[in-house]
Amino acid sequence: MFNRGDKVKWSSQSMGNHVKKAGVIVAVIPPIVKPDITQYVSDHSVQFTNPGYRDKESYLISVAPKEGSKARPKLYWPVASLLKKA
Repeated sequence: MFNRGDKVKWSSQSMGNHVKKAGVIVAVIPPIVKPDITQYVSDHSVQFTNPGYRDKESYLISVAPKEGSKARPKLYWPVASLLKKA
């Protein structure tokens, strides 16, 4: 569906607020494989904990901080069906 380097967007909901996100796919995770995030934790803020696995292909996505921010990029693992090409 998507490849490493593809720009994608999606929206998520938390406590009644809808948030739009956009980023770049940094890893394609095959079905029934737990993602290996060790190569990303030194330079990303990981936005999920204790990942298991998913039944379908999924993606790790790097979201850059807002312009001018000194924050690290955030690493997300959204549900693949929510992703759209940016």
